[in-house]
Amino acid sequence: MATMYELTTAYRDLLDALDTCENDDEAQDIINAVGQIEDDIMAKGDAYTRIVRNLTSDIDALDTEIKRLEAKKKRTAAAIERLKDGLKLAMNAANIDKIKTPIGTWSKRLGPWSVQIEDEDAVEDRFKIPQPPKVDKKAILDEFKKTGEVLPGCEFQKREIVMLR
Repeated sequence: MATMYELTTAYRDLLDALDTCENDDEAQDIINAVGQIEDDIMAKGDAYTRIVRNLTSDIDALDTEIKRLEAKKKRTAAAIERLKDGLKLAMNAANIDKIKTPIGTWSKRLGPWSVQIEDEDAVEDRFKIPQPPKVDKKAILDEFKKTGEVLPGCEFQKREIVMLR
């Protein structure tokens, strides 16, 4: 069977040929061919429906697996932190600075400096990063839907989409 692209091209070519046909018999043959292509497109649409449904179920299964793996990653990271915290507490309690093992060495050291902000308003402006204003597209769209007014600097458009139900 031809591809959807080939069917679409053939359909357009037949419609163009219909404009230039010279007699009723030729026109009827073209109309019959157009009907056959329409049937082929419908059959392709059925096949596309089956494929899209299968792929959609694959996406759902992948989303579920991603969530499961993300949860497992989070649990594993938390377990690592608990183990490190427990080891740090034990090393501090026993006043041990280094533990050598055949597969690795644990050692205590100070991390880099960090700062915690207790009151943002008390921090001088020279330490603040100015943020450019951000356009609220949702508010503009809501205003357009409510009033129908096209605001300056805005263009509204609708895209044609194909949906499977």
